[in-house]
Amino acid sequence: MSFLPEALAILLLTHVIGDYALQTDSIYKLKTSGGLFGLAIHVGIHVLITGLLLQFGFVRNWFLLALLFVLHFLVDLIKLQINTRYQFAAYLADQVVHVVCILVLFWLFPFTETLLPANWILPFLLYSLIPFTTMTLWVWYSEKQRRLKPDDETVLYQGFFGSMKQVSQITAIPLIVGVALWFQFQGVSLLELVLERYNIF
Repeated sequence: MSFLPEALAILLLTHVIGDYALQTDSIYKLKTSGGLFGLAIHVGIHVLITGLLLQFGFVRNWFLLALLFVLHFLVDLIKLQINTRYQFAAYLADQVVHVVCILVLFWLFPFTETLLPANWILPFLLYSLIPFTTMTLWVWYSEKQRRLKPDDETVLYQGFFGSMKQVSQITAIPLIVGVALWFQFQGVSLLELVLERYNIF
């Protein structure tokens, strides 16, 4: 993957997994109404997935993971503090800032080793556009619903756009399944990788 470095692709992929595949309704409610602890759980999931896919390098990549935690935590905290009626613009701005933070992390740590092979990362990353796009449609539609009075157009599109949140969550699941299948096809045991990584036994 010469045009997209593996470490950058992994950081982008783990962001989609953490913000879409693993951000269920309960996690979202915990993040938005559970105070700093709830937000820390959401961000901690990001860090955990990132550490796993960076060759289980929790110790070697501790500074990268710590910066990821701090940056993601601060961005989400600021977004939660901003009370605006323009939720769609806030959503897009939030995602843009997250991507900028990822680019900064990659600039600081360009040679970080990844677990997935390059020929697996790109398909996952391209596929992740589906949950991102469907969630974006749902946020846009939700804001439109709050602004408009019920009319024929609203009723017409309610079934389609109203279901985009569920579609986003469902279509994000294969990202996790795909990673698990890669381990299975390679005959790789997660436990063995951890033991080998930290020279246990």
